[in-house]
Parts: sequence; structure tokens; C-alpha cells
Amino acid sequence: MKRAILLFLILFAGGTLSAQFEFSLGLKAGANFAKMSFNAEDYNTETITKSHWGAFGRIGYTRLFVQPEFYFGAKGGKFSSNVFQVVSAFDYTSVDVPVLLGYKIVNGENFGLHAVAGPTFNFLTSKKITGSDLLSPEYYNDNYLGFQ
Repeated sequence: MKRAILLFLILFAGGTLSAQFEFSLGLKAGANFAKMSFNAEDYNTETITKSHWGAFGRIGYTRLFVQPEFYFGAKGGKFSSNVFQVVSAFDYTSVDVPVLLGYKIVNGENFGLHAVAGPTFNFLTSKKITGSDLLSPEYYNDNYLGFQ
């Protein structure tokens, strides 16, 4: 039994050593487009455009990898209502830290296709609300957990 376990460990180590270790770093930037809709004719919504930027790392073997990210993002929205005579806007910034598990579906030299998913940890750095009391800063958590 001990010999079988030892043989398995030697074969596993040999297979692991022949796998290609990958480590890479990169920058990430993008835009967030948000439009709130209440599905009523009396509501008017505007599209709000914000941005995010940061960095990511990728650590893994062959097709399976872990991709931690760190980026700063700005989000917000604005809405008005003729029914309630309400105009409100909210802006907030956050630090987002996703820890993603990824799989390379297509691993070619000139083209690659990856699927990634995992939890994201978000920490609000600022929150600003203008307009009516319909939205209140107390409704925002200072941190939250999501999935992407």
C-alpha cells in the first residue's frame, strides 16, 4: 500500500512538473453604463456613464487558473418622477476585489477564449446623494459581497 501511494505521488509530481506554469499581470479599464427603469410612463431616466480601472494577475497551470483583480470604480444614477415631484441622484465610488477561477476554453496561439467566475468583495470609498430624501446614504452598506 505504501509503495502504491509513493508511486502515485511520483507520477503526480512528474505530471505537475510537466504542466506549464503561467503567471501574468495586466491592466484593466472600462466603462459602466447604467439606466434605471421603473416601467411607468411618468418616470424619466437618464443614462449615467462612469468608469473603472485597476490591475489583475493570473496564476495557473495549462487551462485552469486563478485571477485576482483589484480596481477602483465609480457608479451612480439619476431619476425623476412627475408623480412624486422627485429628482434624485446618487454617486458612489468603490474598490472592487474579485477573486475569479478561470478555465481556458480555447487555448490557441492567436486566439483564446476564457470563462471566469467567482466572488467579488466591494468596499465603498465615498457615497453622495443629492435631491429628495427618497434615497438615503443609510441604505448603502460600506462593503458587500457579490458574484461575477
